[in-house]
Amino acid sequence: MKIGVAGTGRMGLGMARALQRADFDVIGFDVRPTAEFGDFADWMQPDPAAFASERDVILSVVRDVDQTEDLLFRDQAILTAANNLKYLVICSTLSPRYLAELSTRLPNNLHVIDAPMSGAQIAADEARLSFMLGGAQADLDALEPMFRAMGPKLHRMGGPGAGMTAKVLNNFVAACGVAGTRQVIEWAN
Repeated sequence: MKIGVAGTGRMGLGMARALQRADFDVIGFDVRPTAEFGDFADWMQPDPAAFASERDVILSVVRDVDQTEDLLFRDQAILTAANNLKYLVICSTLSPRYLAELSTRLPNNLHVIDAPMSGAQIAADEARLSFMLGGAQADLDALEPMFRAMGPKLHRMGGPGAGMTAKVLNNFVAACGVAGTRQVIEWAN
C-alpha cells in the first residue's frame, strides 16, 4: 500500500512519521517548502501531480473546506493525477454536509473514508490518535493496519459520513463544556 499524507502540518507530519515507523511506504505533500520538514524532508514530494500519481491511499489532513478544495480540485488538483488512487481518507474535521456533497464529485471507483481524529500534536507524534471512522466495512477493514499505526483507538461509527458527524458532535459537546465552565467561574467570581 502506497500512502500519501497531504497537509504535513502539526498533525499530518506526526501521522506520516508514525506510518513510516510502521514500515509503510509513505510520502508527504505540503504547500510549504520541503526544507521546512527537517528529517522528513527526503520523503516530501513538492509536486502535487508527482505526489498523487502513484499513491493507493491519500490522507487529507489540510485545515478546512477551502484547503480541501484547493488540494483536490483547484490549486494542487491532485485528483487529476491520481490514476492509482483507491482510497481518499479525509482526516480534517469538515462539515458532514460538505463531505456528502464532495462524494458526489468524486470518481465512482474512489472509496472515501471519513476519519477525523482526536488528539493533540503530541498524540500524532506518539501514534496515540483516536479516529472516528465512517465508511464501508470492507474499506475500513482494508485500512485498519494503517490507522492502527497512527493510534490505538479506532471507533467505527457507521457508513460514509458517520465519522465526521461523530467528530462534529464531539466538538460541540467539548465546546459546551468549556462555555459552561466559564459561566460557572464567572458566577462564582
